[in-house]
Amino acid sequence: MTPFRPELLSRAQEIARVVVRHGGAEVMRQVGFEKEASSEARVESARELARDLERLGPTFVKLAQFFSSRSDVLPPHYRAEFSRLEDNVSPLPFSDLREIVEADLGAPPHELFAQFEEVPIASASIGQVHLATLHSGERVAVKIRRPGVKKLVATDFEILLRLAESFENHSDFGAKISARRLAQQARKTITAELNYELEAANLRTVRANCSPYENIIVPAPFESLCSERVLCMEFIVGEKIPDLEPARFKQFDATQLLDELFACYLNQILIDGVFHADPHPGNVLLTAEDKLALIDLGMVCRVSPGMRREIFSLLLAIAEGKGEEAADYAVMLSQEKSFCDTASFRREISELVVSSHGATLKQINFGEVVLEVGSIAAEQGFEVPSQITLIGKVCTNLERIGRAMDENFDPDAAIRRHSDKIMQRQLLHSLSSREALRHVVEGRNLLEGLPRRLNVLLDDFIKRGFSFNVKAFDERLLLEALQKVANRIAGGLVIASMIISASMMIDMETDTTIFGYPAISVLLFLGALIIGVAMMFNISFRDITPPRNPRL
Repeated sequence: MTPFRPELLSRAQEIARVVVRHGGAEVMRQVGFEKEASSEARVESARELARDLERLGPTFVKLAQFFSSRSDVLPPHYRAEFSRLEDNVSPLPFSDLREIVEADLGAPPHELFAQFEEVPIASASIGQVHLATLHSGERVAVKIRRPGVKKLVATDFEILLRLAESFENHSDFGAKISARRLAQQARKTITAELNYELEAANLRTVRANCSPYENIIVPAPFESLCSERVLCMEFIVGEKIPDLEPARFKQFDATQLLDELFACYLNQILIDGVFHADPHPGNVLLTAEDKLALIDLGMVCRVSPGMRREIFSLLLAIAEGKGEEAADYAVMLSQEKSFCDTASFRREISELVVSSHGATLKQINFGEVVLEVGSIAAEQGFEVPSQITLIGKVCTNLERIGRAMDENFDPDAAIRRHSDKIMQRQLLHSLSSREALRHVVEGRNLLEGLPRRLNVLLDDFIKRGFSFNVKAFDERLLLEALQKVANRIAGGLVIASMIISASMMIDMETDTTIFGYPAISVLLFLGALIIGVAMMFNISFRDITPPRNPRL
């Protein structure tokens, strides 16, 4: 490894001292899931490392929080200690921040706000929050990034990436967890949290997605008073869940409110594909109106449509205790490495799900089961998407909130209760005009590429010929099956085209209408419906699986 640049040397030595203190054979035993140390010693070692990371500053506090969800990298006692890290530091005097407000928003605070409180109500390693009042009378929270934080984070990650590369090149465990790629992921996540314009966008997105849930609220940002270093948002008065006495939760229907919170997060993850990734109990407030407020949306996670369906199937299989199904979806979601053991992976996932489903209500920890999937995957040579571990962490935090508000809260039952609605919404989303258009484009791409592929195939046949190893089969049944597949692909494309055409003409001005809509648009919709029903009838009642031929 080449020497560090002189300006990095002092910081690199500071980080290296922590690495040396927790390094060597000891850290290999601990990070590699040590066997000989007692559980008390392991917990104390994790606690000491958490304290040292906290002393290293904002980058390492955020790094610990990032790894607190990575069950594929760290054992439970490290994740537990890292998740408990309090990101609280002494506040800076407002005179150190005034210049940032003026430079970013174009005017001093006393002109921008009717009132501005210079003593912060909260102070963290990245920024601090001040209360203010707009000229309209609205109370707002103004979050201001600390000066120099962005440069410090960039410097720290320049060092960490070098150390991660060395760890990966000289350690089997480092290679197993792809240490450099993990460091790059952490840098991307933490750097995004430094940009308050991104957090304002997160607030807008999650607020819109949570709007159907009247008892779940998200603060609104004020666009004209936001920048990369300043975030102005609605101030919500509420109390943190851990600070409340149990008697407070008996003053309203806590079970119903929890069910709405759980439904809201399932909708964020499985329908919207954008979810608040850090709902620990300190980031969820109970208001005087008995509503739950989600705050601090610096970290959100996005899930692609295809992955949403597979994740939903995995979560539902876990909730229902279907071990083999859960194992199937875990394999589908995971990426194989060169040393993977698929049979062991399937067996351990199945055993985990079945055993957790047989636990009593107070022993159930749905989120930990999801996190354990990532841990088993790493041991058996698979890599699960980071979304899975984040969902596990979200579920664990929601369960902590649930147990504080209602000791009989059952996350498995909540998932099963809302599964039908989720499936309906996923189906409706897949039938939307945008999704239909995407399928049409994919079908067009297939048809456009078909002649070229056939030319390549024929050229290969002319030049080299083909050899076949054929077992006896009924070619008539094969041709019939291929014809059915081709007909249904064509029918699906026709239906999609009719729906898109009808949608495009729905606002067309015409004298010929049906129920107030253009007749051609209504007829196209009806035609698509009739063809679709006919296809479903054929699939359901006329596709008869032929009897298998006896072995020859």
